[in-house]
Amino acid sequence: MKRLLTVLLLACGNSFAGEPDGAHALLSGFYDDFNGRRIERLAEAYFHPGAQAVFGEHVTILSGQEDVKAMFLAIFDGLDKRGYHHTVVRDVSMLRLGENYVVATVLIDRIAADGTKIDSACSSYSLVKAKQAWRFLSWIPTDPRPNGRCP
Repeated sequence: MKRLLTVLLLACGNSFAGEPDGAHALLSGFYDDFNGRRIERLAEAYFHPGAQAVFGEHVTILSGQEDVKAMFLAIFDGLDKRGYHHTVVRDVSMLRLGENYVVATVLIDRIAADGTKIDSACSSYSLVKAKQAWRFLSWIPTDPRPNGRCP
């Protein structure tokens, strides 16, 4: 699964001259750890201190690993109530806005244990490269447009 996700992310995104696709690697690792429900890893490896998670009108400042863990426990609880099993990445687009800043939008399908699609969702991320490591500055999940594409 991890190889398939990595190949998909690398194939869908823009290439970065001189950049070893660290932003792609961050997204690939994130979705791999999300599917594996590795909450400790999600809390340690992906979010810059003070990152924001914007769910509709609710803005959460993720001031540390405990905030990230709490967020993912709530997310998985909600998904489990809907019969969620895993996420499939369908499309990734990236826009590099500087040497150390990328905006990425990811289109996903949420899949139930029986293999049926629960729904689709979009997530937009701002990523920053600080101290030689890429991290999320913000995460904004949204619904796809009526045409099935991300905003």
